[in-house]
Amino acid sequence: MSNETSTKNIIEIMKRQFESSESKNIFCTDNQLYFNTNTDIAIQKLKDKLSLLSKSDIDCIIRHYRNSFLEQFYKVDQYIYFSKDAEFIIERICMALLQDLQNTNLTNKELEYRHYDRIRKLIKITNPAIFHINNNTNPQAHHFVCSEYSADFLIQLLALDKQRLTEPILDIGCGRNANLINYMRNIGIEAYRIDRNIPNFTDDTLFNTDWFEFDYGVSKWGTIISNLSFCSHFLYHHLQNDELANTYAYKFMEILNSLKIGGTWIYAPSIPFFEDLLPKEKYTIKRIKINEDFSRSEIIKLM
Repeated sequence: MSNETSTKNIIEIMKRQFESSESKNIFCTDNQLYFNTNTDIAIQKLKDKLSLLSKSDIDCIIRHYRNSFLEQFYKVDQYIYFSKDAEFIIERICMALLQDLQNTNLTNKELEYRHYDRIRKLIKITNPAIFHINNNTNPQAHHFVCSEYSADFLIQLLALDKQRLTEPILDIGCGRNANLINYMRNIGIEAYRIDRNIPNFTDDTLFNTDWFEFDYGVSKWGTIISNLSFCSHFLYHHLQNDELANTYAYKFMEILNSLKIGGTWIYAPSIPFFEDLLPKEKYTIKRIKINEDFSRSEIIKLM
């Protein structure tokens, strides 16, 4: 079996393992995640082949593992967050697994435990709220799933009138299909979008990155839009009283600073606990009630 074949086989095995583990609760106190039958069988066949893999083969496997890992967790819980440092640790987790697989003294059950224990430790450190929510007997992880909204729905919800939108426009958390920004660009509006989970992006209007990693610039955007994305995450981490809320507060101010004078940030849900702290001489804040439990906000930068 060639190295190329071995690499493809390992990636296929990983794919099937991720599929069989989808939505399962890694912190379930009654159950632990386990390798499926296909993985168990493949481990025995591949042990001798792993030492023959080249550095480029290993790098390819690790990239696939990292991307599949992130996709799996983000698909189940939109509020989970992995920084670039955490992504590096995810890669190290994969490397440690590959090294363990070559240890003939470890049984498959020991391999399972060591691998999933590394993941549990990473999530407990980087996303303690996720651990607290899922540390129970439920075998299924708690779901906070992203939704994809149509352009018409977002235009109505956020009252996006073309005549009062100042270009360029940035949509933070545009979704995989970027429906709103695609619509705007089709009618001639200069618009850009950010999302951490966009497949096969090819144009320079789309930034496939996390909103913490993106460089918003200074006095750059005429209008910023975010619906059930940045501010709903900020609210979530504030209510969970976790340290990430402070990171959101700093990033919130960075986003405001990226507006042009007279520019507007339009978002939902409103976050009065932070909006009320903004200096009134620098920002005008307007909240519009949509229903009993939900409102949107518009912040205009004055200076």
